Amino acid sequence: MGRDIEWVQDKIPVSLTMKFIFTQTHRCLKLSHFFGYKKISWQLFLTLHLPLILLVEWPKSAIAQDDTNVDKDIQSITISTTAINASKALQPTKTLRGDELRNKLSTSLGETLNSELGLSASGFGAAASRPIVRGMDGARVQVLENGMAMGDVSALSMDHAVANGLSHTKEVEILRGAAALMYGSGTSAGVINIVNDKILTELPNTLSASIDSKISSADHGQSNGIELSTGLGPLAFHFDASKNTAQNYLIPGYRELGGPKSNWSSKGNTLSKNILPNSYANSDTLGAGVSYISSKGYTGVSIEQFNHLYGIPSFDGSQISQHQDKFDLQHLSTHPMIGIDSIKFKFSSNQYKHTELSNTAIPQSRFNNDGYTARIEVAHQPFDQFIGVFGLEHSKGSLSAYDLLSTSRLAILPTTSNSSIAAFWIEEKRWQSLSADVGIRLEKISKKPSASTPYSDPLGSISAEQPIAQDKAFNLLSWSSGLTYRNSIDQQLGINYSVTQRAPATEELFSFGAHDATATFDIGKVNLVPETAHNLEISMRSTNGPVQWKTNIFYNKIDHFIYASQTGQQDPQSGFDIRQFNQASVTQKGIEAEITYHWNQEGSSYRVYADHSQTQFVNGQYTPLQAPVRLGLEWRLKQGPFKSGFSLKHAFKQTHLASSELAQTPAYTDLSAVLSYHQGFKNSDVDWYMIAKNLLNQDIRYSTTVETLRLYAPQAARSLSVGVKWNF
Repeated sequence: MGRDIEWVQDKIPVSLTMKFIFTQTHRCLKLSHFFGYKKISWQLFLTLHLPLILLVEWPKSAIAQDDTNVDKDIQSITISTTAINASKALQPTKTLRGDELRNKLSTSLGETLNSELGLSASGFGAAASRPIVRGMDGARVQVLENGMAMGDVSALSMDHAVANGLSHTKEVEILRGAAALMYGSGTSAGVINIVNDKILTELPNTLSASIDSKISSADHGQSNGIELSTGLGPLAFHFDASKNTAQNYLIPGYRELGGPKSNWSSKGNTLSKNILPNSYANSDTLGAGVSYISSKGYTGVSIEQFNHLYGIPSFDGSQISQHQDKFDLQHLSTHPMIGIDSIKFKFSSNQYKHTELSNTAIPQSRFNNDGYTARIEVAHQPFDQFIGVFGLEHSKGSLSAYDLLSTSRLAILPTTSNSSIAAFWIEEKRWQSLSADVGIRLEKISKKPSASTPYSDPLGSISAEQPIAQDKAFNLLSWSSGLTYRNSIDQQLGINYSVTQRAPATEELFSFGAHDATATFDIGKVNLVPETAHNLEISMRSTNGPVQWKTNIFYNKIDHFIYASQTGQQDPQSGFDIRQFNQASVTQKGIEAEITYHWNQEGSSYRVYADHSQTQFVNGQYTPLQAPVRLGLEWRLKQGPFKSGFSLKHAFKQTHLASSELAQTPAYTDLSAVLSYHQGFKNSDVDWYMIAKNLLNQDIRYSTTVETLRLYAPQAARSLSVGVKWNF
């Protein structure tokens, strides 16, 4: 294999790389016409390819390498099943797995990632907490399961939980830059990918099983799960099930910020103390999968059912009952033809619904989101040290929200048919000390609302224009380009510039109705145009030796940023403040830094981190839900079968308020600890563990949660979890 690659290198001159770049770009220009683009400027072309052109034509003396090193590097790429395994540009920014994931795993995705660089969480009780990435939330942060769209409506509102119980999660990946372009437009903040074993890609040697059980004190919670995997000839079978229950959790004092005498102008229940009403969460999952696996790839299918009933600790005390059925298919062929390393096909179909109920369990509204996503990824074999992947993605679905108290009335959204088709291409070229990557995504999104059903609340005498139910189509172009310099001791300096476009979400276009969780009456604007984010990021890091560190500095300018602003009026029927979706330009800047020593290795290891970001309108005012400045310290000890550690995170007082916000979020210090013991038997392993959270019993409120919740819904008080996991 090495000799074959060497022969190709001898026969193909370096100058052909430029021909390859221009040829592929010409194809990309032709493809762009299909997506509605009549021209792409030469400025864009040069921005995308100048880093590659300059580096490819670098004098040979500047990039000369040792022959042995070249052969070794190329072999490691060639034997990979996909370009993702080889390409630095497509690697996750961070992957949580193993002990680190178990120690941080919570009942919600946002809480699980709340201590990662640049990530914070919203807080709607124990269940509905979504990741906030560099101060961006909602549709700007895409959540995936095994690389496919989740299919829920968690991006529509913070009170909608991600439709994944996380009980069987093996990894959580954080993707940015070129890697994020593979999965969607408008991903300037990033992509979160939840990885599990629903579809096995390797044959189990024997029957394996895992049983996990945990109890927690603050919410009287219980969590139980089981996984089974086995093989029969070329077939691999997987089964998993889980059940989680949690009651209303304890809080350190009054639910109202500052106690019952604060007299905030927002509504609330000021009498509650020591326990947060409607903060419970109960869920169960059931999944099964079967795969056919050979030396040339695999084909697998899986089915999954998810049920979730949880409370929303708003002053109205509502609750949500979720249900989702999913079907997934994956196929991978390795080396199917000359020049192709692998072809991967994925298909996912989902039927999602949730019912919003009053505090007396009366159904009030129902959201439905049914649809499918199909994608194909083609990874080519290394060509003159180019590695990369290109592909197509298509999705189609229907989103609706009905008022169950009125016959044939819309709750807040019209029934909308959504469809998209996208093409993406990610490429990377490596040298001994330099690498360059480029990525582009073209996407066409269509939204077709139905005008046959009226809204349930016409606002009476208030003169507010209802959104017109008209078809909308958006042609999006997103791209990324980066350079990385790496010296002999694995210190890196990287620069990345990206332009990403995001189409207005359905709720931003067509909303018209009261929303209990945010205590607002939302009005969409049908003439919104796509957001365009220009992001510049400089990263420095050291990845060798016991002491490793990294620093990210970023600046982001977003044109036509979509936000909701208060109108100063109130809905006569609900009494909620009316807010209208609008657009303006904003700038975002921030810094993230981390230093680790011997991290997660035998003996003692340490991690120190800090992050800060802020987003402002051009007039200097802050956007809502600003994340605070945070400092963190983590310590781990591995000594034989024992593992222990603590995590200390301090969030400073958040004083950067939007014009519509009332209260500054107080500072807090969150201290957590973990202790585990591993027992090994002949054919099994048992892990016993204890996790303590909020040991200082602090009144913790997230500034990244809408104000109607953070004023009256603190996070849980001091809590101890005890669990055991048995693998055999």
